[in-house]
Amino acid sequence: MYSHPEAQYTELGLGGKWGHLVVWLFGTEWTSPKITLHQSQWYSLCLTWTHTKDRPSLYIDGNLVEILADTTPISSSCCKLAPNGTLTLGATHRLVNGDIEIIPFSNPVGKLSLFRLWGRERSIQEVTSLKCTEGNLVKWDRDNWDTQICAPLPDSNLKC
Repeated sequence: MYSHPEAQYTELGLGGKWGHLVVWLFGTEWTSPKITLHQSQWYSLCLTWTHTKDRPSLYIDGNLVEILADTTPISSSCCKLAPNGTLTLGATHRLVNGDIEIIPFSNPVGKLSLFRLWGRERSIQEVTSLKCTEGNLVKWDRDNWDTQICAPLPDSNLKC
């Protein structure tokens, strides 16, 4: 979840809710049809968005998944992510006196690996190729992450 530094709301997020994948973007909640993801299987989830479109796109293993807005979405062409917000992976959070506080029971079932963030929307070809390309804004590099609560575990079965 990426939270606005002042308003304390989720500007960008990806999670699950009652068997559905959910995307949060600028106050709008986008929900997929019911999806079964097995804990013993690795999935590639890719969320793309650009300010020139009024909706995000969600891919599972390179396949586009339809997501529907819970309300009439605001035009995302008017919005951009606020700088200096806070990003947590695998949990929802809020800031309390300048410290990140994890919201109880917001962590997902399963594991997370290889989070990357780019400064541009990835093309369909780039998404479907499932290459291990590093992000240009956020890289999957230990120096970028505070993992004091949950240390990373090496896993030779991961794709990248």
